[in-house]
Amino acid sequence: MIDRIKAVRQDADKTQKAFGASLGVSRDTYASYESGRVTPSKTFVQLLCSEYNVSIEWFNTGNGAMYVDSQDMYVDKLAKQYGLGEYARKVLDYYGALNKSQKEALEIFIREISGAVMTDSITNARNGVASVIASANMPDQIKIDLMDKTTVVLQDAFSHIGTDNTATYAEDSNAPEGSSPVDAQLRI
Repeated sequence: MIDRIKAVRQDADKTQKAFGASLGVSRDTYASYESGRVTPSKTFVQLLCSEYNVSIEWFNTGNGAMYVDSQDMYVDKLAKQYGLGEYARKVLDYYGALNKSQKEALEIFIREISGAVMTDSITNARNGVASVIASANMPDQIKIDLMDKTTVVLQDAFSHIGTDNTATYAEDSNAPEGSSPVDAQLRI
């Protein structure tokens, strides 16, 4: 039991003081349980197993899985860890109840939506900056250099947000042959 009580604490990534406090005992009391000097009470063992979703059978005998395997346990743990409200918890419950193909379909749908939002965001950001640069009183070459640098910065910023969408310039049918996308953007 000594190894198992310590394993639960270490898996929870807590100090003896923090682990003991989470179960209503002092660090010294908990340390005496973990060292084997004192056998924890049945009430303490039940509380530990309940609080940390540990299988009582595993805790007492070492047989079976360490944790009670339930979706509610995982959802509760995530909700608590990330401070999720009731709506987010319901979303996690719903997602957990989907089969593999339903999860894959939902993930594709979410990627498509987020990709569209990110593409719109980077395009809107680029167009806003381009309009400011185009109206600035400075030589065209400086405007072009600024727009090139802005595009690189925006692409880098949006790539760090977690999308692989990058800024792309729409074809400008009125653009002179050989003009750059920046030239076309500056004509706005």
